[in-house]
Amino acid sequence: MTDRFTGLRFAPELLEQRVLLSFTLSLDYTYDSSGFFTAARRSVLAAAASSLTARLADSFSAITPGGSGSWTVNFTNPSSAAAVAINNPTIPANTVKVYVGARTQPTGQLGEGGPAGWSGSGTQAWFDTINKRGQTTAAGSAPEYTPYVGFISFSSNANWFSGSTISGIGSSQSDFYSAAVHELGHVLGIGTTASWLG
Repeated sequence: MTDRFTGLRFAPELLEQRVLLSFTLSLDYTYDSSGFFTAARRSVLAAAASSLTARLADSFSAITPGGSGSWTVNFTNPSSAAAVAINNPTIPANTVKVYVGARTQPTGQLGEGGPAGWSGSGTQAWFDTINKRGQTTAAGSAPEYTPYVGFISFSSNANWFSGSTISGIGSSQSDFYSAAVHELGHVLGIGTTASWLG
């Protein structure tokens, strides 16, 4: 090939294969029983999720129950605070499922979020699939946190500003975007797990 600007000849160089370490926060509105999530709030929550995952590069293996491996995911219903148990969900690779909703929160609390728990049966390899999702831990370091499912409950009694920027926010309003990033961080273990504290 010839560079048309200088006339110099060059050979194309093969590049090594690159693996993009990216994951998705899959937002699930199944438990939004009050209709809190208007189109505007869904849009802001999606923007918060995209902004956060763009800054946290990682990849996770799929969790696919079958054979002798089964599991139950346990979390708090974000709209009623009741316990929820989902049997044998399949979680795609590079995906963390987040159930969202809203309910009355204590004064001054804008939301609550965190990871789910689980119980299951099967082999140690199956348990490792759930716990590690293909991650490894360097010797002497804190275990890497590997989320699969989480929940967020936003305050239904807060005075929310749900704009795409803070332009026009009122002095008595709370910014929905900022609260969403904060609570999504808790789902990913920020501020709650040893992986982020070392």
